[in-house]
Amino acid sequence: MAETIGILGAGKVGAILTRLAVEAGYDVMIAGSGDPSRISLIVSVLAPGACAVTSTEAAGADLVIVAIPLHTVDTPPISELAGKVVVDAMNYWWETDSRDSPFGEPDASTSEYLQSLLPQLCNSTQQKQWSYASNVLVD
Repeated sequence: MAETIGILGAGKVGAILTRLAVEAGYDVMIAGSGDPSRISLIVSVLAPGACAVTSTEAAGADLVIVAIPLHTVDTPPISELAGKVVVDAMNYWWETDSRDSPFGEPDASTSEYLQSLLPQLCNSTQQKQWSYASNVLVD
């Protein structure tokens, strides 16, 4: 069982998953797109007990959840994800990811796209979870 969970993405899904994981007793590290100090207040309010860290530090956890906007999917620290369980919590949303995105096609998959960007992860396990997680459903 994973002792630490790293969450890449401090938006709605990342913040909710962080809170739920802390409540379940896990050590949780969460990273936004910049300096951890930018999200430290949000983390202390929405997920007390979690640590705001860099994406490299979060990727060093036993289990890593990727919950970032699809237009930034090529930014995770790839080498740190080798050998990890990587959970894809990303969803295509045309308002932010554009209608020109490859995910506008019915047979497109965020997990397949993530795996194509991470060929070094042949010894990693990737899972797709939380295809739709509304804050209304988990609050």
